[in-house]
Amino acid sequence: MFHEEKFKLLPWDYFLSDYERDLLKMPIQDLVIKYPRISQEQIEAELITIRDNVAIFNSINQLHIS
Repeated sequence: MFHEEKFKLLPWDYFLSDYERDLLKMPIQDLVIKYPRISQEQIEAELITIRDNVAIFNSINQLHIS
């Protein structure tokens, strides 16, 4: 017999690194200071990618919730 298990949805930021969380929270100028080895251009590009991924995640979750 199979038991029906309920799975809890993980929060969208569950797998983000501290750096990625900082990207979403901090102003770019503060990020450049905190992460001096990463260029402002790279930070901006990674921020766009993360925001795009969050939007995709949210749209997929809306499909499963509806």
